[in-house]
Amino acid sequence: MVPGAALAAVAKQAEQLRIDGNFYFSKDRFGAAIDAYTEAITLCPNVPIYWSNRALCHRRRNDWTKVEADCRKAIQLDHNSVKAHYMLGLALLQRKEYTEGVKELEKALDLGRGANPKSYMVEEIWQELAKAKYLEWEQASSKRSWELQCLKEACETALQEKHAFDISQTEGFLDESTNSHLKQMEALGKVFMIAAEADTRTEVPDYLCCNITLDIFRDPVITPSGITYERAVILEHLQKVGKFDPVTREPLNPSQLVPNLAIKEAVQAFLEKHNGENMKLYISTKGIKKVTISNSGKGSSAPALAIRRFWSSRALFPVVLVLGILLPFLFLRAAFLVLESSSFCSSSLDCIGWRLLSGSDATLKIKEELTRALLEAKDGASTFESGGIESSFDSFNELVKETTSKRHDIKAFAVNTKALLLRMERKVQSARQRESVYWHLASRGVPKSLHCLCLRLAEEYAVNAEARSRLPPPEYVSRLTDPSFQHVVMLTDNVLAASVVISSTVQNSARPEKLVFHIVTDKKTYTPMHAWFAINSIKSVVVEVKGLHQYDWSQEVNIGVKEMIDTHRLIWNHHYNNLKQEDFEYDGEYTRYLEVLSPSCLSIMNHLRIYIPELFPDLNKIVFLDDDVVVQHDISPLWELDLNGKVVGAVVDSWCGQNCCPGRKYKDYLNFSHPEISSNFDHDRCAWLYGVNVLNLEAWRRTNTTTSYLSWLKLNLNSGLALWQPGVLPPALLALEGNVHPIDVSWHVAGLGHRSPEVSREILEAAAVVHFSGPAKPWLEIGFPEVRILWDRHVNLSNKFIRKCKIMG
Repeated sequence: MVPGAALAAVAKQAEQLRIDGNFYFSKDRFGAAIDAYTEAITLCPNVPIYWSNRALCHRRRNDWTKVEADCRKAIQLDHNSVKAHYMLGLALLQRKEYTEGVKELEKALDLGRGANPKSYMVEEIWQELAKAKYLEWEQASSKRSWELQCLKEACETALQEKHAFDISQTEGFLDESTNSHLKQMEALGKVFMIAAEADTRTEVPDYLCCNITLDIFRDPVITPSGITYERAVILEHLQKVGKFDPVTREPLNPSQLVPNLAIKEAVQAFLEKHNGENMKLYISTKGIKKVTISNSGKGSSAPALAIRRFWSSRALFPVVLVLGILLPFLFLRAAFLVLESSSFCSSSLDCIGWRLLSGSDATLKIKEELTRALLEAKDGASTFESGGIESSFDSFNELVKETTSKRHDIKAFAVNTKALLLRMERKVQSARQRESVYWHLASRGVPKSLHCLCLRLAEEYAVNAEARSRLPPPEYVSRLTDPSFQHVVMLTDNVLAASVVISSTVQNSARPEKLVFHIVTDKKTYTPMHAWFAINSIKSVVVEVKGLHQYDWSQEVNIGVKEMIDTHRLIWNHHYNNLKQEDFEYDGEYTRYLEVLSPSCLSIMNHLRIYIPELFPDLNKIVFLDDDVVVQHDISPLWELDLNGKVVGAVVDSWCGQNCCPGRKYKDYLNFSHPEISSNFDHDRCAWLYGVNVLNLEAWRRTNTTTSYLSWLKLNLNSGLALWQPGVLPPALLALEGNVHPIDVSWHVAGLGHRSPEVSREILEAAAVVHFSGPAKPWLEIGFPEVRILWDRHVNLSNKFIRKCKIMG
């Protein structure tokens, strides 16, 4: 009896540790949760849920190696663990083992549907499976496309060499030989075009997809308003939100829903058509309704058979084609070498020398003449660049054809080649400029998922009393002005970004109960922002959300804010007009102009930071955080910093060393051709960084920093808007001159939103705060995956609003 009682006590202790771990996990304290689950595993190593729960914590920390190890152990103990199979599949996908990952996700989906078909986890698994199958197909498709392209290039090269050989052996009939060659090239292109058609993506028409879920219809129903919805989705809306049409807002009851047989038949016909081509359709998790994945959908062995048939039919014809082209060419090439040996070689020794030394005296003479002609063409480069000579050829093949048909001399060939290269170089520069413009345009849009999040939260604010509850609760109101607490200020209109900043700060804080967050947003974002933090409250942490419309400012402040925004808009328009008129080469200057002309330069939320003392008149010291940062370590010591009477504490030097600040010296922001700037500032001085700043508001008010800022704005206006580039930082550099206290570079690593973040992994991990300054924000598709993972780990993917809007971390 004693051993049995001891085992029961151990099991009870382990279960309590699991409960503790669940509690820590719900508070995003993943380190403490892992410790609790580890102790439970030590006591009872044969309980699979302990392993899968710990794997879930590792997943939230993006430690995929440990996720895989724990999931495999959980599956070893319980083959039917949905959670373990699901997370193992995700871990394998991170290692780009898409085939194995898809198998695990399919296993999890089958088990989940059997256990609880309506569980949210089943829907989550389905979405990840669709994404994984898309990635698997994309990888296979890219590989097939690359192999097909290599084969095509080899065939084209063989045909080109054969054509060149035919021309060298033909005295006349050049046109006939060229026409034959062009027909062969055209036929070759058609063959490979047909071979590549299997990889063409199939687009799902919009009318076959539900406007709410973006999924293809399964059970479509039509309302009296004539709008078609997925039955399960509209029924959920009627049950949870209200009995009205979500689009027209007209009254609607479930009894009024009628099956839309026409759409259902159209979906059936569409699926049958593509299933006949051994294709299965999925909706891309990126919101693009065009994905194809090879799959017959008939039995477990059907996919393998389809793939074998696919490769056998695709591989046979190209192989035969290549052999048919290359074998005659090799025979002719061998014959050509024999003929050349008899024509040019006086003895076998001379032939050996000709083959090894690549030519005779005549060949060397031709090389010298060609080199001389190219040098002469190089000396005349100014003529080409000034537009005096323009190449009439679109490709090098056309140039060779023209030269051989009209018997041009080497000098003419060199001149035409130089003109062609310069023309191609200009085309490349133009393409790079367009690519840069498109990249910056992509950085300015609001993703559909974030727009969806704001709309759903605004609706929640309207229908849910909890979403309208007071922030902070009445018992915490006194903390808003208590100087013993650590006050963090954010100015943002991005709900998801604000949640990541607060989550990462709290998770890494040594004393989260001392934190007080003040969020200032605009009128349109106030309701979704308030709803998010009212529903997702963090115990012991105070969050205040205020809209600009709730501030009762004096007439003087209102006029100052309006003049400030108007002046910045004039500066922006001035530089925008200059950009349209000037012809920049593709270089750093062009890219910098695009960045500073971002609409964020006109955002009132960005420029209002100069009025923070007026926004918070009862606070004397705060830490200001931008909404595109992630906190990785405890930032409590920032409130203990002595700024020596200065107004702002900020990072000045970069991670690359002292006085190292590439791309952000004063000369990159200010116009040193103006005497007012050149006489008062050093052009090689490093500018300090916005994003993580300690603000001494008491010193700010004492030094009249806001007044100085407005004075510089007026001076710039009177100077023809030529003192600085558009942006938030340049006027702040001038207004805060001599009032900035440098802090250690480890507090703030910036630039993760630029094209080439060159910061090492060690420096990123050691940084207290990483800043995605630059166009490639982590919530955009253009964000860099290698650094976006630092932001994704703090997105709460289990949140129902995050799931419904399909925000993928």
